[in-house]
Amino acid sequence: TGTMLTRVLQAASKLKSEGFNPRIVNIHTIKPIDQNLIRDSAEKTGFIVTVEEHNILGGFGSSVSEVLCQSNPVPQEMVGISDQFAESGPYDQLLDKYGLGVWNIIHAYKQGLARVK
Repeated sequence: TGTMLTRVLQAASKLKSEGFNPRIVNIHTIKPIDQNLIRDSAEKTGFIVTVEEHNILGGFGSSVSEVLCQSNPVPQEMVGISDQFAESGPYDQLLDKYGLGVWNIIHAYKQGLARVK
């Protein structure tokens, strides 16, 4: 969601160059959340990676988990800030510091894929 889409697209480009075929879904609102799109994505891919630029507790990944557990439980990886307070600084440096880098997204994708094989 949000400004992380740029990094997601960068990660997807690198994954494609390695022979992977990630499906990118930009969910622009969490409430209401597009349950049909999430279910469709889970069915087509067999796993989900959520990417958000804030705390993963009670965030976008949690909302996606709620949808999945009710209808189509699949492995899920969450890229976001762990349960800690963030600090101020240059935006790109902070994203990398808190594990929101392109390589973190690539790693989460590969972990999710390994869980369904």
